[in-house]
Amino acid sequence: SVKTLNGYRNCSDTCAASFCCRNTNDDCKKLITHDACPTYKPCAIISGNALKHPESVHSIVTTSCTNSIEFDNQMAETCLEACRPGICCFKSASEGGCNTTENQAWCRQFHPCEGMNIISHDWYNDEEDEAEITVALVEACGGLNSESANDGDTNVKDKYIECHELCQSHTCCFTNQSTLNCADELADKCTLYDPCKALAVKSELKYDDFATLQEARVEAQIQCTDESLTSNLGYEACYAVCSPFLCCFSNENNCNKAGTDKCEDFNICKKIHDLSALDPNSEFAVIEAQLRLACDPATVDYSQENFDKCLDVCSPFANKCSSTDHDSDTDLECHHYSLCKKVWEADITIYNQVEMTCALPELKSLEGLQGCHSICKGHLCCFQEGVDSCFEYNLVECSVYDACSNLLAFDDIDTPSSVTHQDVKNACSHTDTKNGLEECHQMCANHLCCFGSESLSSSCINDPNKTCEQYIACEFFLVH
Repeated sequence: SVKTLNGYRNCSDTCAASFCCRNTNDDCKKLITHDACPTYKPCAIISGNALKHPESVHSIVTTSCTNSIEFDNQMAETCLEACRPGICCFKSASEGGCNTTENQAWCRQFHPCEGMNIISHDWYNDEEDEAEITVALVEACGGLNSESANDGDTNVKDKYIECHELCQSHTCCFTNQSTLNCADELADKCTLYDPCKALAVKSELKYDDFATLQEARVEAQIQCTDESLTSNLGYEACYAVCSPFLCCFSNENNCNKAGTDKCEDFNICKKIHDLSALDPNSEFAVIEAQLRLACDPATVDYSQENFDKCLDVCSPFANKCSSTDHDSDTDLECHHYSLCKKVWEADITIYNQVEMTCALPELKSLEGLQGCHSICKGHLCCFQEGVDSCFEYNLVECSVYDACSNLLAFDDIDTPSSVTHQDVKNACSHTDTKNGLEECHQMCANHLCCFGSESLSSSCINDPNKTCEQYIACEFFLVH
């Protein structure tokens, strides 16, 4: 079974040759014949993306653990069970961890399990690790006090976040709301998490009567605006008024059922969690972390592997969030999956087609150049610079067409501004030879946007700086 490390290695070794079923270079042709490829179909369980192969370990883990954010105990158990074979991937070498360079491919199957310490702290930490937990809590929460906002400490918000990360599952231990407090039920655990009291030190008022509750509710509306949460003072002020109610949003030891009315009245306090990458207590923290790792164009190079990862993370939410027919609650949830929107709209078939058509070996022939230009001509602005670029506002779609950049392999070579029509014609006069085709390609690469309909967003036909009329000789081999 590929769930186990040895099983994965055996499968991977057996399937190594199947890589050549997706490549046509000469070395691959020697290694495996195309007729043999159907034999390797089962290898897709480790090499295919989870969207297409729901039976893969990664797909099962992703589906199980994504559903568990609804905090259904049974689904959380399903997630933990699916993750259990890969627990060593998340431990250090001294703790028996196995996430070495050699094992990275196997551990990657269990990537969605990374957030399971939020849902079940003990999945990572055995009971005998209590001493280490105490040390970590004291270190993270010891610097918080009622005067912290007045000490000129520019890192007070970071301190709250660090402390909250460790305490989030036990905030019910320290709320002064009698109906929400769980100190009696979780006496041992609450004692262990005693340093977390620092988070509640500013909320000494007991909001147990209607008047004080309403005052606090109004105060929360004032202190917890989006703008306020960006500053140290604002974050601390919001945290102070909200801290008695933060257990309403915990994914472990949640107190919502004990005081539904109070929790609903202070729903704005959920912003401390939901509107930040700041706070691991958000019910969406696990999926948001995965989205940032897999889908954020600011940090991710959209290779085939990364594009597949992004699809894997987004696919369980496609039915719920890709539609525009939402109620208000669903709109709030789907806000967290905004990075997925373009991915849902993108067609993975197009991505694969562009990758295949515009692979560098394909561009060594006239037919290959024609085919690649035909599929890319509407997206060449993705690879322009300055005001001509459409990349910033079309990030994911441009990533789908990333292989089109191979057409511009020479775009770092500046052609003289004095190039004449005859110069281009001469450069493209021997396209029947390898060197001649390469010379012509080099001459024309910076002016591919000159060809195609003027209605294309990538068209530069009317751009005087491109002097398209001088490059008319490029047209015959770039356009079908």
